[in-house]
Amino acid sequence: MVLATAAELMSLSFRPSRLLRGLILLGLVGLPLALLAAPQSAPPAPAEGATPTRWRGATGANGRWVALREQNGETEVVTGQRLGPPITLARGAGWAFPAVDGNAAWIARHDPAGDSVLRLDLTGGTPPSEAVTNRAPIVALTAADGRAFWIEQPGPSPGALSFVPAALPNGKLFECDSAGSVRLIAEAPLTHQAQENACSIIGVSPHSVLVQLHQLQSTEIVRFDRAAGGSLRLLMESGTQTAVLAGETLLWTAPSEESTPHSWRLCVRRVRPGGVPETIAEWLPGGGMLMALREGVYYAGNRLHRLPDQLDEAEALRLLPSGSPATDGEMIYLFSGARPTVVPPTRAEE
Repeated sequence: MVLATAAELMSLSFRPSRLLRGLILLGLVGLPLALLAAPQSAPPAPAEGATPTRWRGATGANGRWVALREQNGETEVVTGQRLGPPITLARGAGWAFPAVDGNAAWIARHDPAGDSVLRLDLTGGTPPSEAVTNRAPIVALTAADGRAFWIEQPGPSPGALSFVPAALPNGKLFECDSAGSVRLIAEAPLTHQAQENACSIIGVSPHSVLVQLHQLQSTEIVRFDRAAGGSLRLLMESGTQTAVLAGETLLWTAPSEESTPHSWRLCVRRVRPGGVPETIAEWLPGGGMLMALREGVYYAGNRLHRLPDQLDEAEALRLLPSGSPATDGEMIYLFSGARPTVVPPTRAEE
């Protein structure tokens, strides 16, 4: 009895392979669909009530730093040195713009009833003491030689049919000694920019106070005369730039003149007392910060660069970890996580 012809046998011989191909195709299509339909395991939830630590306002001088640490809904004024754990000086709300001055720190505190300036002992153990109270909104503060310097910027004046307010709001620069004696240095137009640090005090010399203003498309540096009052715009660069006062020498970043406009490369310029502006470094990446240390001036971006004394390529020293950079005049600190990372201003070992 013949069960099948030769042609039927050939057809039957191909059926298993067709079936196998169908199963493979079904598996290739069905398995990913099944995985997508399966319930996904959720990532582990953070501990209840815990929030990431955020640092801001970090600054320093003479081997000591001070910063604001925000965690779990609370703001702490924290200080430290290269060796030893951070010390919490005060807790509360409204703190802004800490500044180191010897073994003390000055700090602003925002309050709807009126801002205030306080003085803290960096060795700890004593509560902050109020030096000045009931002030207009404080937008910048620094300290030097036992004195605090700050800028107040009241809100804009409302316009009227018979009055057109100024294009830029006026700011007032004050100084105060440890006894609480306040003196107005000068008043000048500032900036409409609302972001943090749109107005900052670069540094203080015996005769002047240098202020940096971030405008909409540019950065300005203004000099306030401590003795005679009044102000003078020293320079303006396009974009958001950074500046530092090293002794009485002013250094600042500017768009590189040797690169294309859209490369975002920077140069560093310098002007000494009685001198003229000169470029000392080129081709630096954008987004960094100038810092004056005892050994020289550095640029901290994704890498740490040491600036030359005359026009040359800045020396790349090391890659920097993530964090907000600051210096105590001796070391560089990257503020991130529970405590800052110390970065020596030297070349990394290969």
